[in-house]
Amino acid sequence: MTTELLRYEKLAGDLQGLIAGGVLRHGDRLPSLRRLATERRLSLSTVVQALRQLEDRGLVEARPQSGYFVRRSLPPRAEPVLRSTPEVAVPVDVTQRLIRIASR
Repeated sequence: MTTELLRYEKLAGDLQGLIAGGVLRHGDRLPSLRRLATERRLSLSTVVQALRQLEDRGLVEARPQSGYFVRRSLPPRAEPVLRSTPEVAVPVDVTQRLIRIASR
């Protein structure tokens, strides 16, 4: 059984490919909602859903009264150097822990 992508997922994937391939670059304006809907023969709500998916991925941003634009790619977040949990189990004295918390 093959799982076919939904229409908005296909559109989002196509636009993401254009961004990843450098066809659409930072600051470029995406085609209007109506133009995408007409060219792809999709409903406006399908196009909006695709663009919202790209917004959630951090690839595009909506600008009121202007349309959708390709966002600047953010550098990957660095992993924290220190771990908040120890590598091995450590015995915990509940009384000492409560005293430490209460004395803050």
